[in-house]
Amino acid sequence: AYRALVAQDARLASVGYKLAAANAEYCARKERNPGWVIHDIAQYPDAKVAKAAFGFEQLVQIAALVPGGPADKAGILADDGFIGLDEATLYWPAMPVGKTGYERLASFKQLFAERMAVKPGLPVKLLRRGNAYEKVLVAPLVCASDFQIDPSENFNAGAQGDMVSVSSALTEYAAEDGELAAITAHELAHNILGHRARLDAAKVKRGIGRSFGKSRKAILQTEIEADQLSMWLLANAGYQAAGTIAFWQRYHRERGGSLLSDGTHLRWSQRIAIMQEQADLIAATPHIGGKRTPPLLVISGP
Repeated sequence: AYRALVAQDARLASVGYKLAAANAEYCARKERNPGWVIHDIAQYPDAKVAKAAFGFEQLVQIAALVPGGPADKAGILADDGFIGLDEATLYWPAMPVGKTGYERLASFKQLFAERMAVKPGLPVKLLRRGNAYEKVLVAPLVCASDFQIDPSENFNAGAQGDMVSVSSALTEYAAEDGELAAITAHELAHNILGHRARLDAAKVKRGIGRSFGKSRKAILQTEIEADQLSMWLLANAGYQAAGTIAFWQRYHRERGGSLLSDGTHLRWSQRIAIMQEQADLIAATPHIGGKRTPPLLVISGP
């Protein structure tokens, strides 16, 4: 079960990395993404089983790699454990009672981002079956966003500003990578457009609990924009519009009725019409090397 979850994480990370890398030139916020999934033994309810499944020579290690990504090209392997970044040796503090491994992972990710921002060719020290080794990791700038699986039987996906999460049930439902990309691109579009910050700011301005009708309209607008932008993100990453629309039509037939109609989303038929409209616009837009600038990401001004 643990390995199945990591396999889903790897699949989502690969799809997310492809979208983030293909659209990097259009994103205002970028980061150097190594193309790996990392995990902490403290994330798992049963540490003994986790150690049997993944080794965990170190408390924080590589769970999976994006095929062809920077870490993969550097010769790093899944189950390698971290022992150092650049000149710094990593010491893993014990997790406080009641905490999960996510706090320790967050600290590591912040340290990695800080070091990588200063030194794009970053020496990374790892442990593999008792043997320490070092690789110089060179990671290009891509759209800033992490991608994670939410272990859940619900059909959910979300964008938290710097994170895209997709439930394990929805990931499994999206049988092909192009289908998972359709889901991921919608949530990544929310992050690229800064929708979480926009909605938070609007909520503070109006006051919590006021003008919920306006709140619905604000959320609806972000959902429309995410549907629009997602088609451009997918096209730039090489995913076909016909497959995307076919997936959402299938989802509408099989799962659409389970969604609440609370004014925050258009009807599925309307959403699919918007996606088709964008697909037609993309087909009519000149491209350079297969890339087209999404209209929502065109920076206006002098």
